[in-house]
Amino acid sequence: MYTADKPADGTGWCACLLNAPAATATITLEQSWDVKNKAVYLFAPSAPDDAAKFIQNLDTLLQSLSSFSNAFLWIANSNAVTKTSTSYTLVQQSPNLQRYTSNNTNLLFGKYINLAVPSGCFIQLSGKKLFFELRSQPGSTIRFSSQVAVSKSQIADDRIYISVTGASSGCIRFGLRFNGASDWKSFDADPRLFYGTPAAANALKFPLLDAGFTSLLAFQASLDPNNQLNNNGVPRTFLAFDTAGPVLTTYLRSSFGNALSLAPYVNFLPDENPLPYAVPGSGAAMLVFSPADKGNTGPNYLLPKGGFHLIAGTALAQPTVLNLLCGLSGLETLSFIPERQLTPATCCYSRTNSPRTCKGTR
Repeated sequence: MYTADKPADGTGWCACLLNAPAATATITLEQSWDVKNKAVYLFAPSAPDDAAKFIQNLDTLLQSLSSFSNAFLWIANSNAVTKTSTSYTLVQQSPNLQRYTSNNTNLLFGKYINLAVPSGCFIQLSGKKLFFELRSQPGSTIRFSSQVAVSKSQIADDRIYISVTGASSGCIRFGLRFNGASDWKSFDADPRLFYGTPAAANALKFPLLDAGFTSLLAFQASLDPNNQLNNNGVPRTFLAFDTAGPVLTTYLRSSFGNALSLAPYVNFLPDENPLPYAVPGSGAAMLVFSPADKGNTGPNYLLPKGGFHLIAGTALAQPTVLNLLCGLSGLETLSFIPERQLTPATCCYSRTNSPRTCKGTR
């Protein structure tokens, strides 16, 4: 078993198990991909405490799977390897020496959005031999869609990537396209207020995007099956806004009734590795999964996180200070100067994964 060299902070543990030990102490990803190695690529939140016991449990798991040429495993707990707590994609080499996925993989995110990678998808080691590329084939389409409502979201270029290096190690990366407010609603990405008891909570939703917003939204998506809530503070699972436009028309209003729009703050770190997609920097606008309660007993939902510039109409005098209606009543407001030409940009930052509890009074 070989472990990844110098993993980035917060990325978890990455290793590769070969069918037989290699002749050298180190091995490149390209060398591991040689079909005779029958390489199994492993991703877990942390390294196992007992490597020998881990390999024994892993061997039991692998024997329970159908035959494969390669496998990708996302293990929830490296100290307790079980089939029910492990997500996997199997690969077989065809007679034409090409490799294809050989099982139907369904990875559930937020407990309601499914990444489906069917059997028959083409897979190859791509780029500068630092990541894997999986492509849809006729009759085998990779999909990322809500199980709650019909959505028409599309994976860019019908392909996804599995990274084994850098800050995206262990993540599934791809481009995603939303069809305006329709997909936003299907993916349940609106803020809400929960009330009642955790066992029987009710939700009051606050739609954010105007129903008439139909522009295409582009995201850089990252999915880590082992860290869906970004618990270690490192962005692992997110839909990061990919371009500065279009401006999002919303139901937000000022205290004077001005219609307000949001412009996502796009910020990506310099790409140290030649990967297809970058890692968002500080304050970048994105959608992330958030728990509905502190115990995370219910379904998660997507919420905006990061910076969004507030924009008002162009007929306002300069400089104009407006008050954003941000609470349950008109008494709660935030003062801001809307972003316009020749005026300072005001950025509203959204924070997630911090559910609060308030006690009702009479």
